[in-house]
Amino acid sequence: MNANESTKINILPVPTWNHLNINDVDYVGASSAEEIFEGIKKINIEPSGSNPVIYDFDEDFDGAQITINAKEDSDIIFRFLKSDKDTKVKIKSKINDGTKLSISIVKLSDNERFYVTSDAVVNKDASLSLTTVSLGNKATYLEGKADLTGDASSFDTYTSYILEKDEFLDMNYVADHKGQNTESEIVSAGVLKEGTKKNSRQTINFISGCSGSKGSESEEVLLLDDDVINKSAPLILCTEEDVEGEHGASIGEPDEDTVFYLKSRGLSLEKIHEMLSFAKIETALKRINHEETTKLVHKHLGVEDD
Repeated sequence: MNANESTKINILPVPTWNHLNINDVDYVGASSAEEIFEGIKKINIEPSGSNPVIYDFDEDFDGAQITINAKEDSDIIFRFLKSDKDTKVKIKSKINDGTKLSISIVKLSDNERFYVTSDAVVNKDASLSLTTVSLGNKATYLEGKADLTGDASSFDTYTSYILEKDEFLDMNYVADHKGQNTESEIVSAGVLKEGTKKNSRQTINFISGCSGSKGSESEEVLLLDDDVINKSAPLILCTEEDVEGEHGASIGEPDEDTVFYLKSRGLSLEKIHEMLSFAKIETALKRINHEETTKLVHKHLGVEDD
C-alpha cells in the first residue's frame, strides 16, 4: 500500500448531504477498495453441527477474506481480541433458502485502524442477523450490506459502540429489498465522549418488484461531552409503491430527570455516564447470547460479573 494514495469506502448509495461531507470516507493507503484486501489470507466457512462457531483473532492477525456458505441454521462469532496492526476483514455470505445465519463481530483490539465489510445475498425465506460490538481503535470502519433477493427474506443488524479519547467511527449499512415481502431493521446505539467523531449511514432501498416489503432504520447516540461530532445520514430509496419504510433517531445528552434521580441515589456523574454507556453494549450482548463472549466484553470494560 502507498501512504500517499486513498480510496473511497462506506459509500452512500445515492450521494446527498454534500455540505456534511458524509457521502463516503477516505481510506488512506490504497488506490482502490480491492487493493485494501490484496495479499491477505482467505477463509472458507460452510458451518454445520454445533453452534455457535467461534473464531478468535489475536496479535498475529492483520486481515482475511471470509466466505460463508450457509446451508443450515448457523451462528458464527468473530472475536478480535488483540492486535496493533491495521486490520481488514471482508465477509461475503450466501444464505440459502430457508436458512438463518447469525454473524457477530466483537472488536476488543486496540489497532490504529480496523475495517470490516460484510456483504450477503439472502435467498427465499432466509435471514441474516448481524450484531457488532465495537470497542477500541483510533479509527474504525464498519459496513454491512444485505441483498434481499429472495421472497420473504430478512436482514436485521444492531451495532453498539463506545468512543473515547479522540477515536473515530464510520458506519455504512444498506438493505436492498428485491424480493417480495422482505423485511429489514437497521439499528445502531452508542456513546461519544472526549473529542470523538462518528459518521453513520443507514439506507433502506425498496427496488421495483419488492411489493409488501418493510424496512426500518434507527439510531441512539448519547453525547457525553461538548467537543464530540456526530453525523448521521438516514436514507430511504423507493421505486416500489406497496412498501413501508420508517426512520427514527434519538441523539443528545442524557435525560436530565434520569441523571437527577441517579444522583439522588448517591451515584456520581462519572458512574452514571458509565452505566448509560454499558447499557448500549448490553443490548448487543443479549443478541449474541454467549456467556463466554459476554465475560470477555465485561472484562474489557472493567465490569464485574455476578
